[in-house]
Amino acid sequence: MASSATDPSRRASSRLAKARSLVESSHSLLKDCGGEDIANPRKRPGRGFTFQHLAAALAAATTNLRKVETFYVQDYDRSVEPQHRTRRRNTLTVRR
Repeated sequence: MASSATDPSRRASSRLAKARSLVESSHSLLKDCGGEDIANPRKRPGRGFTFQHLAAALAAATTNLRKVETFYVQDYDRSVEPQHRTRRRNTLTVRR
């Protein structure tokens, strides 16, 4: 009998649960009222399936651009060197 740590079905289930979480996170960003808000039909005034699909595709593209921008801003903020204090004295004294 296989142990639960090496059971392939459990590992696959865990990977799928993580992937599902990422998908749901992306969907919530698309439906968020502060961003594209594709859940609100009043923000998509066009008629027809073609327009609705085009609006959803453009909303997904702008959401991805915002995620990329957020990543680069956070990456830049992490890479900036912190300001060090200036030394209090200019000469080094040696104690004997």
